[in-house]
Amino acid sequence: MILVSLMFKNLVNIFRSKHQEAKENNHNLQKICYLIYEIISADHIIDDMEIELTAKRLDDFFQYKKDESTTLLNKLKNDNFFNANLAGITQDLKKSLSYDQRIKIIQICWEVLLVDNNEDILETATARKIGILLGIEDHDYISIRNIIKNSQ
Repeated sequence: MILVSLMFKNLVNIFRSKHQEAKENNHNLQKICYLIYEIISADHIIDDMEIELTAKRLDDFFQYKKDESTTLLNKLKNDNFFNANLAGITQDLKKSLSYDQRIKIIQICWEVLLVDNNEDILETATARKIGILLGIEDHDYISIRNIIKNSQ
């Protein structure tokens, strides 16, 4: 009886752990989408190509389902989303994501920024602000920017 009770307790703990992990992943997806949407909307031209690229890269780098990301980004677009709390969101992401994962966010920002072959000053300033808030070191930020710009 004690063995069965311990096994049940272990199963419950595993379920709770997986549930908590899924919940945190969903929160991270939302926060990352909020950040990248700041790039998408910075020039006041919200292109479906930017949303599509963002969703694809979130799937490539973080294994977030493309349809979930697309739905969330389109909802932000339809709601005319404006985020005034970049500092809070980036602070949360700094706690829950590794430095390499945060670098991937900046990479996505630059890919989205340049998808239309136009380096808009508002998008560039927003990407820089996000990089600073995510704690990305200058040399890494510049390296990412240069790699993406040179691959265009």
